Amino acid sequence: MKTAAKKAVGVLLSALVLAGMLNGCTKSPASNNEGSDEANPSTQAAAQETSSQSAAQDQTSVQETEPAQAGMDWKIGIGIVTSTSGSKDAGEGDGSAQCYSIMAAVLFDETGVIRNCVIDAAQTTLGFSSEGKVTADLGAVYPTKNQLGDEYGMHNASSIGKEWNEQAAAFAQYCTGKTVEQVIGLELTENKIMDADIISSVTIKVNDFIRAIEKASVLALPAQASENAVLKLETATDVSASKDASNESEGQCQAYNTYIAAAVNPDGVITGCCIDSTQATVTFDASGIITSDLTAEVLTKNELGDTYGMKKASSIGKEWWEQAAGFAAWCTGKTVAEVAGMEMADGKATDADVLASATVHINGWVEMLSRMAN
Repeated sequence: MKTAAKKAVGVLLSALVLAGMLNGCTKSPASNNEGSDEANPSTQAAAQETSSQSAAQDQTSVQETEPAQAGMDWKIGIGIVTSTSGSKDAGEGDGSAQCYSIMAAVLFDETGVIRNCVIDAAQTTLGFSSEGKVTADLGAVYPTKNQLGDEYGMHNASSIGKEWNEQAAAFAQYCTGKTVEQVIGLELTENKIMDADIISSVTIKVNDFIRAIEKASVLALPAQASENAVLKLETATDVSASKDASNESEGQCQAYNTYIAAAVNPDGVITGCCIDSTQATVTFDASGIITSDLTAEVLTKNELGDTYGMKKASSIGKEWWEQAAGFAAWCTGKTVAEVAGMEMADGKATDADVLASATVHINGWVEMLSRMAN
């Protein structure tokens, strides 16, 4: 993609995300139950369309409307690029719903320079039959590519003998020390980077890596400056909302991903935190024919903003992205151990300070953050 074209895409992307955020329930990774503050799932498809219609209505940045707190001069963000385009109808064999998410966790300093970056991918493939029955194991664990490591199997096929996670890490390191504008401006050939300084380490396509980094910059939240903090990214996938089709209703395969990025210093203190989620859903009829639009990009809950539709149902009048940001802010400045040890009842916080900004189930978030202790 040429530089000018990438910048044009970036402008449109920024308008879309910022509009959603300004026009403005998580679940445990093991459950779709988000409590009384959950939006009606039937509103989410409409929300995807609505957010694109309102994209150009407000160009003001979140940073301009919500000044950073004292000592919170850095920023942390997660950018997600999700597609279901690899899905296929059932025929003589099973069909497949492929929900593929590229994610980038990025830590920015006060000048906008990338101080740390982690790139990963969740490629969740769920089967369904020509009778419209889900054949995937809904209790299985779906690891990310970084978690798979050498088991992903790219090493032997790679012209440079490097696994996917090695190449993703090399590109993330290559972007460290650059601004987002410099990353967006990288010249690509067939979506691959040809810079002599990196070509010996990265031969996979990086266009979606770049888009994810750009999204992370747009959605970034305030963080404490910390030269020695380690940036960590956790992803959890739940497919339990998948269901069979019938003559009366469509079936679906859904990958519900939760993402948390946190910067953790050597003392175990969280210096910045960001939370987001995607619900990638492929629908099909009773004969196993896909009925959903596989060309549509799946927006995250933070990108959907108020169009996600939780605010009216919320007991505190806050949208999902507001509650996620509120809990992330509460965690910042605390140790991982303090967050892991917080009191909960029925998966929700009992602390009044947390409940003022987040009444959704947080047990899944706490569990993911607790894994960042090591």
